[in-house]
Amino acid sequence: MTSSCSLRTLGLGTLIALTLAACGGGNDDPAPAPAPAANPLERDAGFGTAGEVQFSRGALGGNVDATAAQPDGKLLVAGYRTVDTSTDLTKAKTQLFVRRLLENGQPDPAFGIGGEMTFSVLGNDRANELLIQPDSKIVVSWLSREPCEDRFLPVGFCANAAGEEAITRLGLLRLNADGSLDQSFGTSGFVNEPGWGRRGTSATRTVLQPDGKLLRLRTTSDYVSRIFGWSVTRYLANGSIDPAFNGGQPTGSECAADGDAIALKPDGSILVVGTEDGRFCLEQRTPDGRVDVGSPVRIQAPEAATASALRALPDGDIQLSGAASSDAGVRLMGLRLSPVGTPRTTYGTDGFVYVPPTGSAGRRIYRTIIGETGTVLAASTLPTAQTPPDYQRQWLKLDASGRPAPGFGSNGVLTADTLSNSYMIDWVVDRLGRWITVDGNSSDVTITRLQGEKS
Repeated sequence: MTSSCSLRTLGLGTLIALTLAACGGGNDDPAPAPAPAANPLERDAGFGTAGEVQFSRGALGGNVDATAAQPDGKLLVAGYRTVDTSTDLTKAKTQLFVRRLLENGQPDPAFGIGGEMTFSVLGNDRANELLIQPDSKIVVSWLSREPCEDRFLPVGFCANAAGEEAITRLGLLRLNADGSLDQSFGTSGFVNEPGWGRRGTSATRTVLQPDGKLLRLRTTSDYVSRIFGWSVTRYLANGSIDPAFNGGQPTGSECAADGDAIALKPDGSILVVGTEDGRFCLEQRTPDGRVDVGSPVRIQAPEAATASALRALPDGDIQLSGAASSDAGVRLMGLRLSPVGTPRTTYGTDGFVYVPPTGSAGRRIYRTIIGETGTVLAASTLPTAQTPPDYQRQWLKLDASGRPAPGFGSNGVLTADTLSNSYMIDWVVDRLGRWITVDGNSSDVTITRLQGEKS
């Protein structure tokens, strides 16, 4: 007769005690020692070559602008490649590309041609955001501008072939899972957003609603005139403007602020945050796009800061994260608000928490990721003093209670042992908790998968 026992995952001491009591172990059968935890910064040998994949920026240059990890383990990257410089880099013509890699890092042969698709809109095109729908379709946010022929206009503008200020447009395209354009979306797979012309901007954020509709936050600021603001438009799943959202019109900001981040609450309400005169300005819209009661709320920050991520938590609180800067330098900031937008005094100091304790000059903080319970994780780089600089990589983490995450590096700061001569472009966390970084140098893009917080 044989017996077996089943154990849940518990703390080590409890696990050993239950093992001895329930399974009859003891003096003669000591419990095996637990396997050592993986180093989060160890490369994942199952990805590419020794954890790395490289591909060329193209003979004339290019870059990756957006990254997304699919639920099935595949990885999407999107950006642009220069296809014609006309002997003058200020007149470069570019083409948008989307590339998909299998979980092992190889190009996905089931996507496009050899794992890649390319698109052209106005001639100077790039991608700036990727979203993956539950049905595996892919939404790409793009920015396109007519190529410059002259640059005699004010800084930030260029002239087209007709001698007029070049038109800038923003929009969306949607791909089927195989990379082909989804003909049921917009016009032949493309949506050109209204209201853009000769002073468009590239600042956009997109949220996919559970019903398949798309919320588009875009900055409407005119930096020449020093007029600041944002707007939100909602699109139906077929790419047409939703007439039930603010009468089919964009809903605009009450604050004089760029729209830095957007989040959807469980009841369908919409949160948008920006920075106005050194304060965070949080606004809420009803599910149909109307200004909600009590909006906006202004929160004075102890030091200059910009939001990069926003999330409504299950308990109704609101978590915000971003980069704070002072004379000492830059550091990660977390801010916890109540459902009505007042700082939670039990979180950090008066609702604010920072990591590391002091900022560092030259630090750059990349994508910040807010977990379901309010944890905050960000990647950052610190340049060395040499020219050109190398970069020290650090991951910064706050726990859900507003402290530097215990056990995560040193006081919530995890530092790589070696320097990198490539600069970070973006990073994401995949379905297993692994960290995927996208880095660039003058000729190549390098994608690296690290063990991260693999589950």
